Amino acid sequence: MEYKPSYITYVVSALCLCSFIGDLYHENFLRRSDTIGCVRIILHNLALVEHLTAINAILRRAGTRLWHEAGENLDREVEEFRKEMVKAAKKVQDHRFVLTNRAPMRGTVKAKIEALVRYVYECKRFVQHGGAGGGPLRAIRP
Repeated sequence: MEYKPSYITYVVSALCLCSFIGDLYHENFLRRSDTIGCVRIILHNLALVEHLTAINAILRRAGTRLWHEAGENLDREVEEFRKEMVKAAKKVQDHRFVLTNRAPMRGTVKAKIEALVRYVYECKRFVQHGGAGGGPLRAIRP
């Protein structure tokens, strides 16, 4: 009999993979362009609350260096990210999730998006004040 993983198993694996992508970047095994590319793919296909969790995992595990390496494009990239997240707020609804044991409450999408944008702005401030590397903002958990 052939093993067929459930959709829940698939989503959990994908979330773990996103954390790993952030870790690979943080440890210099993945280029910035590839890491940002992964985030863009998720943003382009955004439909579930778990997609926001995946973006969060990549960005937080990658750390502030991801934004430091934006160089003179930092302001533009942060603003583009903010705009994409505002669009995302319209695409994802609170009841669209797979992992039922972590069923979101009303307003979860808005809260997750606000937290992601706030984190990116914190990274930007950190970078603008001379910080680099993983820095104090490389949190394992949001």
